[in-house]
Amino acid sequence: MRKYKGTIIVLIVCMIFAYLYAHVDKKEYFYNRTVDVGKYANTGVICEKKLTQDVYSTEKSLDGIQVKTQNVGDCTNIKIKITILDKKTKQNLRQKKISVSDFENDKFATIKFKKITNCKNRMLQLLIEEIGADYGNGVTFYQENGNLIGRLISRKIDMETMIVSFSLCLYLYLFFKWLYGMFK
Repeated sequence: MRKYKGTIIVLIVCMIFAYLYAHVDKKEYFYNRTVDVGKYANTGVICEKKLTQDVYSTEKSLDGIQVKTQNVGDCTNIKIKITILDKKTKQNLRQKKISVSDFENDKFATIKFKKITNCKNRMLQLLIEEIGADYGNGVTFYQENGNLIGRLISRKIDMETMIVSFSLCLYLYLFFKWLYGMFK
C-alpha cells in the first residue's frame, strides 16, 4: 500500500483537475450556422421598439445568452435591457440591464444572469430593448432571415472534456514516471 501511495495521490489530483476543468459554457445556437456571414443583416438601432426572438431550449438550465452586436456612434450612456419570458405562460423568468460600453464591436456580447432552471424542451421569448439610444447612437443586432444571431449558454460539466483531460493528466504522469525509470 505504501508503494502506491504517491500514485493514488496523483490519480486523485488528476480527477479533481479534470472535474474542475470540465465545467464549461455549453452553447446552444438559435440561428443557422451554415449561412455565410456576409448574408447577415442589421436590425438598425432599436430605439423606439423592442426586438423579440423565440428560442427553443434543449438544456435543463440557462445561465446566459450571447448575441452578435455592432456599436453605432457613441454608446457610453446606453444600456440594453434583456427580458426572458416563458412563451406559453408569459411569465418573466429573468430581466437584466447591461451597459453597451461592455460590448466589443462586431463580436458576440455575453449577457450572464442568475441560473434559470427547468428549461428543457421549453419555448422561451427574448425581449431586447435599448435604453438611451437614438438613431445615431446605439447598438444594432445581426439577423439572418428574421432570426437573431445568438446562442443560449448553459454552465455545466462536459463529460467528454472531463474524460479527455483526465486521460491527458494520467498519460503525462505515466510518461514522466517511465522517463524517470529510464534515467534512474
